[in-house]
Amino acid sequence: MKKTNYRTILLAYIPIGVLLFLILKSELSTGFRGFHDFAKYTLFLVSGIIVFIYTIIKQGIKIKKKIEVREAKIIISLLLISTFLAIASLYIPDYLVYQN
Repeated sequence: MKKTNYRTILLAYIPIGVLLFLILKSELSTGFRGFHDFAKYTLFLVSGIIVFIYTIIKQGIKIKKKIEVREAKIIISLLLISTFLAIASLYIPDYLVYQN
């Protein structure tokens, strides 16, 4: 049985993790207060969609060509978990975030 290449998984997850961190940090620290926040959230949304689509396509090609299939499936799973976390962070009530 072929060994799993964890380096490939780590290198693919670094941009996803950074993007997830920035989205969660910006969402949990500030509210929507004007054009600046609108531009920031739009930038994160567009960059998140681009990273999501690029990663899905790249890993789908690997699965189709049967190259590093196990790693591609792990990367897709991590991407989906990260995406669901980022989406779920939008629905955290303010009274749970801003406690004095």
